[in-house]
Amino acid sequence: MKKGLIVVLMALIPFWAGATEFSFKGEMRTRMSAFTDTEEAGLEEAAEISKIDSRIRFYTKALYSDAAAFTLGIEIGDFDWGREGHNKDEKIVEVKHVYMDLTPDFSASMKFRLGLQGYKDLFGQAVFDEDAAGLLFMPEMENVDLRTGFFILSDDEAKGNADNSRTLALMDAALKSGSSTWKGALYYDYYRHEAATLYLAGGGDFQLDSLGFGAQAVYMTRSFHEEGLDNISGLFAHLYTRFKKDKFTVQAQLGYSPAGENGYFEGIEEYADLYGLEYAYKGSVYDGQNLLSGYGGEMGQMVLALNLTYDFLFANAGIIRATHEDLEEKALGTEFDLGFKTSLTKKVDFTGVYALFMPGKAFGENDKTAHELATQLKFKF
Repeated sequence: MKKGLIVVLMALIPFWAGATEFSFKGEMRTRMSAFTDTEEAGLEEAAEISKIDSRIRFYTKALYSDAAAFTLGIEIGDFDWGREGHNKDEKIVEVKHVYMDLTPDFSASMKFRLGLQGYKDLFGQAVFDEDAAGLLFMPEMENVDLRTGFFILSDDEAKGNADNSRTLALMDAALKSGSSTWKGALYYDYYRHEAATLYLAGGGDFQLDSLGFGAQAVYMTRSFHEEGLDNISGLFAHLYTRFKKDKFTVQAQLGYSPAGENGYFEGIEEYADLYGLEYAYKGSVYDGQNLLSGYGGEMGQMVLALNLTYDFLFANAGIIRATHEDLEEKALGTEFDLGFKTSLTKKVDFTGVYALFMPGKAFGENDKTAHELATQLKFKF
């Protein structure tokens, strides 16, 4: 792996040689968590796990002119402390980002990004949040942020005739008008020999002094290539209201996704952390043991979440229910979180949280209360 990394860096020397300006940034993160593990078993038989992991990311940007820039991002980790293999030469180094930003000389408002890059949708990462190779066109326009292009998520020839080519085409836009922002998007996920999925999304955010509120919805429809399989469709809708005054912020959220025989919502590569709940979804302190991977699913979901923040302290509460009409028991669970986030130095943040998840009857009669105690130390440079 070390030899491979050296070869990559040597190959990039011609790109760096003509650069007129360089910039560097990165972060090192170490996390500790003691939690109820639900990945292998239900809550009734779940084991208590304690672990520490670390990750380092390093980015360098080479600027050649106003028309061309090159970015390289390297990630080391995540590696668990004490796991067999990580106390010697383990293959944990990967290229996270490698892309070029190009602006044609004939139009300063046109910008293209080509290569391995990150992309997040505009809807709380309900559809896509991942690094992928592709091409984005991002023209610079007053009050409008527009992105359109495609990502190659998998390719049968590149993967040795795995016969699972998959492409994501997209177009999204955010229009800023005074104190409001309007957003819309179209995504087309084509999975050869499997299915084609179309996503239509829209919403808006509004700010009136200390009060903010917003709404958004994402509709999906999927058609399968195999004969005899019925099409499915799904919807994810989200509402929020927020009040902020000095160091105090309170936010209420409502998320809803119906379910039925051929109706449920699921994203492509979603990152389900919109509600701020640490345990049920991918939490901001430790995101490795979430109970629910997305918004919706075959059971459907309705989530009522409350988020409170005062200075460096925060508290979250959430009630999660299934929406499938055929389920007799719809209560999935209730969660309470207490935590803090503070700066130890100018560039070092320390975060901690205790999360308690009490499963509802939809999980079963004998499932036990799950918990998580997690800390995160992050150094940004």
